[in-house]
Amino acid sequence: MKLQLKIILIAALFALTALVRSADATVDQATAEQLQQAKQMDAGHAFTPEQVKAAEARLQANPKDLDTRFQLLGYYDPSHKSSVEKKELWKHFAPLALGIIENHPESDLAGQTGAMLLARFYDLPDSGDWEKGAALWDKLMAANPTNAQIVGQAAVYRSWDAFQPQEPTMRLFEKACQLDPKNSKWPQALGKRYLEQATQLRDDRELAGKALTMLERAASLAGAPLTVEDNAGLAMAAGQAEQWAKVFQYGTNAIARLDPAKPDWNYGNLVHDVNAMLCLAALHAGDKKRAGDYLLSAGRSPGSPQLDSFGPDFSYAGKMLKAGETNVVLQYLDLVGNFWGNTNRPARYPGDDFDLEKARLLEKYRQEIRAGKIPAEGRWTR
Repeated sequence: MKLQLKIILIAALFALTALVRSADATVDQATAEQLQQAKQMDAGHAFTPEQVKAAEARLQANPKDLDTRFQLLGYYDPSHKSSVEKKELWKHFAPLALGIIENHPESDLAGQTGAMLLARFYDLPDSGDWEKGAALWDKLMAANPTNAQIVGQAAVYRSWDAFQPQEPTMRLFEKACQLDPKNSKWPQALGKRYLEQATQLRDDRELAGKALTMLERAASLAGAPLTVEDNAGLAMAAGQAEQWAKVFQYGTNAIARLDPAKPDWNYGNLVHDVNAMLCLAALHAGDKKRAGDYLLSAGRSPGSPQLDSFGPDFSYAGKMLKAGETNVVLQYLDLVGNFWGNTNRPARYPGDDFDLEKARLLEKYRQEIRAGKIPAEGRWTR
């Protein structure tokens, strides 16, 4: 299966189910099922035409055969194909994804079809399939108004399209919390959406406070030790809500539980972002030395797909500059250059000069800082 679709389908599922397992436990049943379907997609990607024909016959006979459906989704995956191939594959792929909603609306996989049916994720023109999925969810909710799983999965589905109004999505998550008050995954999902909104609105303290409340409620309901991701999310929400004692509580717990021997795609994000928020908390406590240590620890992140591509949020470093900590910030930029703007890495394709551009930008920042200025870009000043 191609990396793009695997990220869409699997990485998000881990985020949505993080609170129902402990840091050291095996994955819960729902996540195991999701991983099983990812394996089926991998298998389907290698199908022969004869195998496809047989699989389509099986699915026609039993539309609830989820393994076969995901095998065919793997075979018809439009990721990384030519534009002509994508259009033909999409004609098969979209109905298969819609079938998950129709036949398995209470599964955690059903909500993720909100990503699978966004044609723009595959560089395809909109063909109305996402809207068809939304209409299916509306019909299901009308028939099952008190089914928390259906309401919640409808919310997950809608949350994938950032261009849709988010207020209806938030109301659905809130309704799922009310219908199923003992289930941790709905306040967890709602808390994450509040936190996203707070970040987009330039650190809205009220929304961040709601996020923290929901995430703490989810943690209490889960009844399991907090994972690294749990502690990190709580620390980031606490920071945006300016509850600095909780930043130290959750942030230090997150850092203590990070295992460099078991890094995953999100490891570098956690190292950078949690240490950066701890830097801000220490700065608010008046401890510049400790704040500087945290900022340098953030810079020692090994990087991640996101950090390597887009770079870090430099606003923490900007606040350190305002506090007069120029030397620490310059050291931080040198460390950032190991994952963002590292010109020693091999080119990814002929003519690839993205790392060179980033290295030049880092040098521009250094020159401005040495001249006593704070870089004027938004990533430094928010």
